[in-house]
Amino acid sequence: MKIVLTSNSSWNLYNFRFHLIKTLLKQKHEVIIISSYDNYSNDLIKLGCKFKKIKVDQRGISVFRDFILFIKYFFLIKQIKPDYLLSFTIKPNIYGSLASNFLNVKTINTITGLGSVFLKKNLVTIIVELLYFISLKKSYKIFFHNKEDLKFFLKRKIISKQSNSVIKGSGIDLKEYKFSQMKFKKNVINFLFIGRIIREKGFFDLIKAIKIIKKKYNNINFEILGNTSTNFSNDVTLSKLNIWQKEKLIIYHGYQRDVRKYINNCHCLILPSYREGLSRAIIECIVKGRPIISNNVPGCKDLIQHNKNGFLCKKNDFIDLSNMIEKFINLNNNQKKAMGIYGYKKYALDLDIDKVNAKYIDLIYK
Repeated sequence: MKIVLTSNSSWNLYNFRFHLIKTLLKQKHEVIIISSYDNYSNDLIKLGCKFKKIKVDQRGISVFRDFILFIKYFFLIKQIKPDYLLSFTIKPNIYGSLASNFLNVKTINTITGLGSVFLKKNLVTIIVELLYFISLKKSYKIFFHNKEDLKFFLKRKIISKQSNSVIKGSGIDLKEYKFSQMKFKKNVINFLFIGRIIREKGFFDLIKAIKIIKKKYNNINFEILGNTSTNFSNDVTLSKLNIWQKEKLIIYHGYQRDVRKYINNCHCLILPSYREGLSRAIIECIVKGRPIISNNVPGCKDLIQHNKNGFLCKKNDFIDLSNMIEKFINLNNNQKKAMGIYGYKKYALDLDIDKVNAKYIDLIYK
């Protein structure tokens, strides 16, 4: 069968759908990628995928640019004639699905998160809801990464109750991400942030909380992994990160392809995000046996039991965040380890990549 996977970037597909793509190729399907070209596009081609370049602009809605995007999807899908289209991220879900609807191609959509457009209700939010309503009408299946997002779509009557379900995010390879015992050296505690360094991930809240903690404790490190973004206004710049690093608030490692050694070296993940689909960073740290401090929001709270495998904070509240960080600091080492072990035992098996991918494979063969 011909199967198209589309997302806003090759990076997204390589990082989150690598094992699904490998499985489809192993089963002798022809896999075609439609996405923006980036540093990961050639990696997908080397895997055995065919690649079709399309530029997906992530900066809001533009009638002209988005119409052109739809036209490009239409002619690419018409040319490929796939049996299935698997779409991920907002614009591919909308415009890829619209094109597939016209061409009678079976579409499996994955709503990986609502994105920043839904954090504040405005005209753009209403337009996106309408576009989702139109584009998802004929979907063969719609997967959501958390129950809250599914409930939102049902409540807003964007979709009907049929043909949708919740899956455990993009899953994780438990052979690659093995449990690692927490280690302590010279009473130093290492906190870790993994993610895009943007306002919506709560990064400014984190910096404010760090400033409070650093005034009280000298043995605490805050390590940061991730890229800054030019797609969001009033956001974190590289110059700001360099200033905070010079002030010894953070240790910035930039973007890292492989985060496992940083997780092994940390004692707790901090992700004060305003909303997630199902956070990949949280998934990675849970299966490595690390506690989590995050906000009590969809996509984060789904994998955290307060006081069991981490702490849940109030959204956009750096004081509460600093209190939870201090609470973790004051746990003894055995309590810290126990938190990580609890999270691993509670969630790891359900996050197995094979269980997640089976949902897609079963649909295709069904």
